[in-house]
Amino acid sequence: MGGRSKEGYEVRKIRAIDQDLGNPRGIGYTIVSGNTNSIFALDYISGSLSVNGLLDRENPLFSGGFTITVKGTELYDDRTPSDASVMTTFTVLLIDKNDNPPRFNSSEYRVLITELAQVGFALPLFIQAEDKDEGVNSMFQVYLTGNNSDHFTISPTAVQGRADITMRVAVPLDYETFRSYQFSLYANESLPDHVGFARIFIELINENDNRPIFSKPLYNISLPENTPVGTSLIHIQATDADVGTFGTLLYYFSDEPDQFSLDAESGWVLLRGALDYELMQRFTLTLLARDGGGQETTGRLRVNVMDVNDNTPLFQKEAYMGSLRENEQAVQQVARVRAIDDDSPPNNVLTYTITTASAFRNVFSITMVEGYAVISVIKPLDYEMVPGGMIYLTVMAKDGGNPALNSSVAVTVELFDENDNPPEFSKPIYVVNIPENIIAGATVVFVNSTDLDASPEFGQASLIYSLQGSSQFRLNTRSGEITTTALLDRELKSEYILIVRAVDGGVGPQQKTGIATVNITVMDINDNPPVWRDEPYNANVVEMSPIYTDIISVLAIDPDNGENGTVVYSISPNNPFYTINNITGKIRTSGAILDRESSNMRDSLLMRTIVVSATDLGRPPLRSSVSTTVFVNLLDLNDNDPTFLNLPFVAEVTEGLLSGSSLFKIQVEDPDEGDNGLVTMALQMGTPRLDFYLNTTTGVLYSTVTLDREQIGQYFMRIVAHDQGQKPRSSTSTLTITVLDVNDETPTFSPKLYNVSLQESVPRDQLVARLNCLDNDTGLNAELSYFITGGNQDGKFSVGFRDGVVRTVVGLDRETQAAYTLIIEAIDNGPAGSRRTGTATVLVEVLDVNDNKPIFLQNSYETSILENVTSGTSIVQSNRHGIARWGVGKLLWSVWAGVGEQVGEYWPARSGLRWGGRLNEDVNDRRTEPNLFHSLSWGSEGREGPQTRYSSEPQPPYESSSVGLAERRHTAKKMAQPPRRTDRPSTTRMVSRGSCSSEGIWDGPKKTETLRSFEGSVKVAEDMFTTGLLVEFMVMLVLWNGEKVQAIDADQGENGKVLYRIVSGNSDGQFSINQLSGLVTRGLKALDREKKSSHVLEVEAYNSDMGLMRSSVRLIVYVDDVNDEPPAFTQQQYNRLGLKETAGIGTSVIVVRATDPDTGDGGAVAYSLVSGADRKFDVDVSTGLVTTVDYLDYETKTSYLMNVSATDQAPPFYRGYCTVYVTLLNELDEAVAFLSAGYEVSLRENIATGTEVVQVQAKSADNLNQMSYRFDPDTSPAALALFKIDSVTGRITVTGQLDREKGDFYTLTVVADDGAPKKDSTVKLSANDDLYFHLVSITILDENDNSPEFDITSDSLVDIPEDTPRGKRVAVVLGRDRDAGNNGLVNFTLVAGNMQDVFEIRTVNHTYGEVYVNSLLDRELVDRYLLKLRATDSGVPPRFSDFALTINILDINDNAPVIQRLGGYNVSISENVGGGTSVLRVVATDRDIGPNAMLFYYVTSGDQDLTFRMDRMTGEMVTRPSPPDRERQQEYRLTVVVEDNGTPPLSLDLQVSKAFVLDTCFRLSTETSGFSHAADL
Repeated sequence: MGGRSKEGYEVRKIRAIDQDLGNPRGIGYTIVSGNTNSIFALDYISGSLSVNGLLDRENPLFSGGFTITVKGTELYDDRTPSDASVMTTFTVLLIDKNDNPPRFNSSEYRVLITELAQVGFALPLFIQAEDKDEGVNSMFQVYLTGNNSDHFTISPTAVQGRADITMRVAVPLDYETFRSYQFSLYANESLPDHVGFARIFIELINENDNRPIFSKPLYNISLPENTPVGTSLIHIQATDADVGTFGTLLYYFSDEPDQFSLDAESGWVLLRGALDYELMQRFTLTLLARDGGGQETTGRLRVNVMDVNDNTPLFQKEAYMGSLRENEQAVQQVARVRAIDDDSPPNNVLTYTITTASAFRNVFSITMVEGYAVISVIKPLDYEMVPGGMIYLTVMAKDGGNPALNSSVAVTVELFDENDNPPEFSKPIYVVNIPENIIAGATVVFVNSTDLDASPEFGQASLIYSLQGSSQFRLNTRSGEITTTALLDRELKSEYILIVRAVDGGVGPQQKTGIATVNITVMDINDNPPVWRDEPYNANVVEMSPIYTDIISVLAIDPDNGENGTVVYSISPNNPFYTINNITGKIRTSGAILDRESSNMRDSLLMRTIVVSATDLGRPPLRSSVSTTVFVNLLDLNDNDPTFLNLPFVAEVTEGLLSGSSLFKIQVEDPDEGDNGLVTMALQMGTPRLDFYLNTTTGVLYSTVTLDREQIGQYFMRIVAHDQGQKPRSSTSTLTITVLDVNDETPTFSPKLYNVSLQESVPRDQLVARLNCLDNDTGLNAELSYFITGGNQDGKFSVGFRDGVVRTVVGLDRETQAAYTLIIEAIDNGPAGSRRTGTATVLVEVLDVNDNKPIFLQNSYETSILENVTSGTSIVQSNRHGIARWGVGKLLWSVWAGVGEQVGEYWPARSGLRWGGRLNEDVNDRRTEPNLFHSLSWGSEGREGPQTRYSSEPQPPYESSSVGLAERRHTAKKMAQPPRRTDRPSTTRMVSRGSCSSEGIWDGPKKTETLRSFEGSVKVAEDMFTTGLLVEFMVMLVLWNGEKVQAIDADQGENGKVLYRIVSGNSDGQFSINQLSGLVTRGLKALDREKKSSHVLEVEAYNSDMGLMRSSVRLIVYVDDVNDEPPAFTQQQYNRLGLKETAGIGTSVIVVRATDPDTGDGGAVAYSLVSGADRKFDVDVSTGLVTTVDYLDYETKTSYLMNVSATDQAPPFYRGYCTVYVTLLNELDEAVAFLSAGYEVSLRENIATGTEVVQVQAKSADNLNQMSYRFDPDTSPAALALFKIDSVTGRITVTGQLDREKGDFYTLTVVADDGAPKKDSTVKLSANDDLYFHLVSITILDENDNSPEFDITSDSLVDIPEDTPRGKRVAVVLGRDRDAGNNGLVNFTLVAGNMQDVFEIRTVNHTYGEVYVNSLLDRELVDRYLLKLRATDSGVPPRFSDFALTINILDINDNAPVIQRLGGYNVSISENVGGGTSVLRVVATDRDIGPNAMLFYYVTSGDQDLTFRMDRMTGEMVTRPSPPDRERQQEYRLTVVVEDNGTPPLSLDLQVSKAFVLDTCFRLSTETSGFSHAADL
């Protein structure tokens, strides 16, 4: 029959036949069974079976058909049933009718995806289409419509029954083209009115998928080089197709140039540095355009620099010199000048002109010859008309630019003089009077001759004077100064007549002469001083002698007569200790005290020396040439006390110095002699302890005990010193010994424990505690530094480094941590290695403030209520089992236990909750989840006794509650106080085995509406482990209390008390709420579902202070009917085989489905897992989707059989059950672990390739695949080039040349891979994840494989004068060795070229070699030293490098001229020979060089009649125009001076010893005088 047959439709007629004979009786028909929900009606008389209600094949109750049993009963005549009956059974099947359209699981789908989603990417949408009909009636087509619907595809498009629709990307997406899509999704069946419809909204996420693009690939501009700085040059533009920040562009130069800048935002290129065409003609710059997402594009900018006339001509020299002779008739070239211009043509075409001339401007001209400007003179010049013989020209070079630039240069023209003027004396006769006591060398007169020639060669500077006359006088040949050569005595000769001559610098006929006469008269004076007799004078005097004691008499004689010969005596300088008779010369004491030991150096000298002068009475009086000295020997008396030289004194001694140590040496002196000055000492202690001993002779003070500053910090001692005189004298002084501190005292806190309470609202930098810590040491040893070493893991507190003040760093939160135990250490500032530490504990209690809002235990509340409930009724139906309503309090507990020991029992403060357990694994291993035995029980407040119990495995009788237990692990701590217990134990205890490695909540029959969290801690006993592990447990106790909404407040006391009120949605007053409990009930006004089927209430939770700490929640109240049908699952068992064990948390496993024919809440199904999930799975309460809530592990459990319940949502809360069977698929998911915690290897450099470094090994618990090894790609390329790893064995070997100087440490990151897929292979996992990265540290040890290297800054060529003193540093070389340790220590030596060890080299800091002069230098012996320096390292064997150092010895004028012919010159010449006849040539040499060896020759005496003339440059002597005349003079004694040109000059005098003139010739003989001196010419 049809699945939608109408009521009254006759299905069939049922007929029973009475086989009795006769008139058959009537038969009554009744349905015995199979009439589900009385859907059929059977006519009692006719047997017509008809439809009595709505038949729907899709109803699970009807989909399987009906098996109906009908009984036919024979009727009596009165139609009462008889005992005769018959039964028949038949089946009624419902035929499907196409009465259900396709439907989607939602009317609207929204999704947000990235525009970079690849083609084929499946959109994260859960689209399900279903047609509840069957067969062909359930077939439909799914298609997508809308603009650009071709951008996506859907599959499948043909569906029968039900299918999940997958939507995928069909074409590349672009946010910049389409930012969003809107489509219509249709499911069409054959019938036109059977259509399913849904809307799909897709929003794209903008990504940075477009790079910037420059408007031009190359920007080209040209600029004149004088473009001003700051000029905007060009606008760079780029575009980016992205929008928003990804399309925002910034501009940069890849390498920031000095001349240009680029505005990052506008793209304008500015000139920021001056351009110079001559330095750079073109710039090519790389441009970068970077968008807001970091993508970059490069472009180029070419800047061409154009030349402008900005370079002035530049002469090749700063100045030019030229020369010519006076009176020259022919045209002469003076100089050639040239300038260059860096500009390009025509700017660099130059013209030359003479702009100024100091003289004779019109005689100079310029002509161009081969690019040079040649300066010439076209007329003769007169030297005497030119000042200084120098003409100064200014030559200008002007370029061809517009405007033109020019520069000038100085040209100096030197004019050479001709000898065309003779010398002339200022007077023909000089008359002079001089005293007879004029000293030898005193000036008598200056004769002056003038030569009008202006040049040094022929003019005034060339004049040489000569003197003829007495030998008592000498003429300076240069200055014309006549001086005496000896003392004069008027009594011997009173008048002298001298002839002087002046000759200029001309040679031969060109030389010119002038003559004058000098008359000298000698005047008489007192010229004989007194002379001492009987010297020396010595006298003995006892110190402290009385006044007028005779000392000695002195005597002086003056040969003069009269007053000139009368002698008077005086003591000079004045001596206060003695007097002298000025006539007799007798010396006596003056009465001043004679103290032999006087410390006054001046008085001591005056006591022992008397300087006496003798003077005659002449006018002026003469004094004896030398004063005489009387030496006085003072005899000693014991008149001085011993004197301490270094007392009183404060000596400093370090404490802890051992007994017998020398501490101080006392120095004492007595200026007396002999026993009078012999001193001994004695020690008188100023303290009661005899801690010191004094050596009475040496004065050395020793300690007799070990000194301790903290016991005695200072000693005061009195020292007595006395001499050994007949009447001894003594002195006393003090010595203070100060004991210096060493760091031997430990800082001590007072107190050691600080208790502090702070409100959690205190600001940062709040003072917590001011610590008091003392150190009995002093100075730096007592200077303390404070550190927090414990209890401050989250950095909430700080301590003042010096002041010890503890402050808050950030705000506190009591709800996060209510107390802190801070460990404070004070460390003194003693020497490194001996510092001491003190420790204090600061206990900080955080006090509560109202800073937490009440938090509802659910985001929203939804409930249903019958519309006919009475006023005051709870808006939620009560559980048929009855929910116990007791308070939920806060649980506080502490536990001490070891492995295998009973953990303990805990009593909550209010609810009576108790928990017990046993640790059975090593909780020190953070990678192991500890399994615990635990149980929980609680009772209502104010009474004892069991109410509800919970264990690890759910117990069906107790389905009204749910408890979850979760573990949080933290760093190991030590508890400062024993555990605390409350005083209200529960009476029920139940123990079962379970795991607390994850959270789990056992679902009851109703929604979770009340949640309370408990916090506590477990401390493992220290005697079981090296460090205790603090484990914190959070117990979540969940009670289904459908009567009220509930919020919790993490604050304490009144701050945590929560009040409730309805703030909106209750305008009609249909609901009320209990202010304290949150219980919501029906109000005074009745509900009416027909007027309003639901109510949305906003419930606010607030504190009693009515402050800002409040929150609200939405409570939705649905008004429905009653419930009378249980839910039924579509299958009794659901199977999911082969679920991957690596499936993450939240993975969908299977969907269970149950239906309930009731309406409203009675038809709404809630799913829950009853058992078998082991807290690994959970089921969605509304959809039935089973998902994972914890990580699965095939190695732990391979399959799960779970019980799932479906509960409707209205009383009496019918429930249905099914089973879910899940099997796991083993995969590679176990952690890879290396067998060693770390690898550290040391290798010597230069080790052979192929050498094994180390073998790394790792393992995995899966053990499915072969382990492979490789280096992580992030390992440095330098390390990868030197090492390789065997992928199978894990052996690391050397593949390259190890050179410590290129790298001394390498870190290799080794990856061990067992083939399992990794979440992210670029991230190094922490110790709690799958560890498959490991570090191998390799240290390269040094070998001596590098020779020292000389630095380029080392001196290689130095010049030093030959008079450089010994010990002077003349050169420095720098040597380095790249090796380490001793291999890198460099020492320097001289290995070659150091003749006679003239130099030495010293090594400084094993880096510098300093060369010093070791002996006197002499350039004339060696003028250059080629030294070989060697730098040698300290390796074994050592390595070395050589370096060449050249030292040039510069000349100084230290050699006088030397005559080659020391034996003399013999010359024969006839008298009356002509002028200019060569007589001889004096040849001298000078070992110096340069100007120091340039020699000049002069005749200084012996040629008074000027018979001869000597060339000063060549040394050639010739006759003058007046020939020698034997009858006038037969013998000449000439003095020739040879002088060099050094500074100062040195000279040699030649004395002519023999010269004879014969009748026809003469012979000249010369001999050297044998001495040299600095010339005074």
